[in-house]
Amino acid sequence: MFPVSGAGVKRSAPSDQHERPSRRSKGASSHQANKSTGKAKVVANAQDHGSDGANERRRRRHLTIDINKVPHHDDGDLDNPVPATASGVRCSLPQQHLHRALSLDSKMRELEMKKREIEIEDAILELELERVEWAAENLREDMELKTMRLENEGMRLENNRLQVEIKRKELELRVVRSKRV
Repeated sequence: MFPVSGAGVKRSAPSDQHERPSRRSKGASSHQANKSTGKAKVVANAQDHGSDGANERRRRRHLTIDINKVPHHDDGDLDNPVPATASGVRCSLPQQHLHRALSLDSKMRELEMKKREIEIEDAILELELERVEWAAENLREDMELKTMRLENEGMRLENNRLQVEIKRKELELRVVRSKRV
């Protein structure tokens, strides 16, 4: 393994003796010296030892969140399935809660679609009822019109009958007058 300098540059050969740590055995002083700095070894090329993204994901996976600092959503809060953020740290929903939120969201959409279908069916039935009422009214008007035509025809025939009766009476009167003369 190649030693790493304090500046974070990976050395290819152990040629710099003045920068190498001493070879003496690690005692309490050496351990305390490493502990007091609190700095990790820095590698110049992150691709040699894994990507920073993978390290970041590993670090976040083990990140603990104080639940008292994270705002809680009610279980009935279906409008916002996205988790809240606390002081810039975004916590993700566990997979089962995410699935539940998506499931509830799809159920809400399904209920809205069923409600819309019922509203459309209701409108169709109302239009059909109006059409039937209009057809019934139209049929009534047609029947009234036919009845009025038949009554009119009956009155015209009665009028013609009365005219014929009058002419017959006039002829009878002429005949009677001509016999007297």
